Amino acid sequence: MASPITISQARENATGVDYLRIAHAGGNVWHPYFHRESWSADDKGFVFHTDGEVWYLDLASREVSPLSQRAGGPIGALHVSRDGHILFFVRGRQVCSMPLTPETGLPGEIEVLHETDPTLAPIEISPNADDSGLAIMVEVRNLFRRVCYLDLARRERRTCFEGHRRLGHLQMNPARQDLIMFADQHDPENFQRMYTVLTSGREHFPFYRQRPGEWVTHECFSRDGNWVTFTVAQPVKGLHAVRSDGSEARQVAAGIYWHACPSADASVIAADLYDGEVRLVQRDTGEFKTVTPRWMPKGKMIPQGPLHAHPCLSRTGRWLLHVDGSGGKGVLRLIDLAKV
Repeated sequence: MASPITISQARENATGVDYLRIAHAGGNVWHPYFHRESWSADDKGFVFHTDGEVWYLDLASREVSPLSQRAGGPIGALHVSRDGHILFFVRGRQVCSMPLTPETGLPGEIEVLHETDPTLAPIEISPNADDSGLAIMVEVRNLFRRVCYLDLARRERRTCFEGHRRLGHLQMNPARQDLIMFADQHDPENFQRMYTVLTSGREHFPFYRQRPGEWVTHECFSRDGNWVTFTVAQPVKGLHAVRSDGSEARQVAAGIYWHACPSADASVIAADLYDGEVRLVQRDTGEFKTVTPRWMPKGKMIPQGPLHAHPCLSRTGRWLLHVDGSGGKGVLRLIDLAKV
């Protein structure tokens, strides 16, 4: 049976940037949300979604493997391990893992790490620095959510925080075993978004205390764990960065920035604007290079759905992966930044 995935070379005429175009014959293509690791070790390949399916692309061979078929059905909440050799994912009420690299026999054997009881639905996961534990966001009877921590050695899950249904954007500091960040947007009067809590359940605090009227969104740790990037969307203030200890908060660049993914040390930030433009922004100077121009009419923004760019830099910083929705259907662009 022919694969529905097509891979071809293309060029962005407006910028002269060459890219690999990854499309699906019958639907959209996108990658895991940019604060979830999608790249395997040494940038050998990455995982991505289509409508109802999950795939792995090996860059050397350009071969595509159907991971959801191997898993026996729909899988979600994808997050590659910190060492890049394991894919963590959710399958129904199960939190599972699968070897991800050719050295371990892709697609490998699936291991069930944890299964919740019928009242709970795991919806997000994030590994700690050495992959010895996972933060898990669970939904309780579709009423409220819990931030939990799963010790993989003991297979013990503990509750770290419990709150409104608007908890989300779960991520662990990539350089620590004990620090969880999440978004809590339950208070429309305050708009405080970012919070942290320890895996012990102690020290639940706001992170980057927002000023009245600010609307912060799309926070993301750098892979070295030293920085958090985010955007301030209301009032329109632009792209920001702050050290993970809360110090040195700064505006990197003004503008209608939407999503932002930092390089390993956050010296470069891949970010998109509401109109579809994708930029590489220097953290310390705000200087940027446009790699994909805007495709929405001036003053318009991309509609909700799978057409958002969600730019993501690879582990080494060589590759930029983002969604292009200019044709009305999501396709992936993979750009070799060594040639830009």
